[in-house]
Amino acid sequence: MVDPLEEVYTPQEVAQALKLSVKSVLQYLAEGRLPGFRVGKHWRIRRADLAALVQTTPRPVLVTPVDPEPVQAKPDTPHQTSATKAPMFSDQRREILDLLQHHPEGLSPVQVRQRLGTDKDLGQTMKSMARDGWLRRLRPGVYAVANTLEGEWGIRG
Repeated sequence: MVDPLEEVYTPQEVAQALKLSVKSVLQYLAEGRLPGFRVGKHWRIRRADLAALVQTTPRPVLVTPVDPEPVQAKPDTPHQTSATKAPMFSDQRREILDLLQHHPEGLSPVQVRQRLGTDKDLGQTMKSMARDGWLRRLRPGVYAVANTLEGEWGIRG
């Protein structure tokens, strides 16, 4: 049973606090990723459940690759002389993150491309970064850095 004095939120309030769409919050509720309860046809979310979601959501950590160690070619592959390990995070992705950290309002892939002075279409790269948790989609075609949930969104348990 719900304590009548416990603070509860609507999906709209949660969406605003987490900078998500209401549709995403409703999807979280339907999937059970975010516990909630209904009052008639309307969803409500307890403060403690929201805080638990924020605390259990993985936060992306930027990994700076150390000098890659050369990998020797296998003797049975004569056409391959040597290879190096790919960096864990490409320079281009790092530049995108660095740029977006200075633009919390978010930027489109075209704006990022112009500011970085590159000719490459960054739309797919930024979508991929959002899927991997590095960026968050503010609205269609606009991305920002996915900062730590608790610090930026002000949610406490």
